[in-house]
Amino acid sequence: PKKNFIVPAGSIATETEMIEVMGKVKTYQADLGSYRTCLEDEIKQVSPDLEAFADIEKMMTAKFNASVEDEEMLAEDWSAAVKAFKSQ
Repeated sequence: PKKNFIVPAGSIATETEMIEVMGKVKTYQADLGSYRTCLEDEIKQVSPDLEAFADIEKMMTAKFNASVEDEEMLAEDWSAAVKAFKSQ
């Protein structure tokens, strides 16, 4: 999944903007969770006996980890925005 929104600068954002983006953050996090579940399901369907299994597993693990990193970065950005918003 691709993030199709920008976390606003909390120091100048309106409450309406923050609420709108909060919904998008939650949806994106759910999409990332579904994506990771899909990756896990896909690798289970690949036979470990397949010659390319190690390469496939490595690729799936990289995709999984990248989605976790995306979610962590979003959480940091969102947390900073909320903190700045609350200190307005």
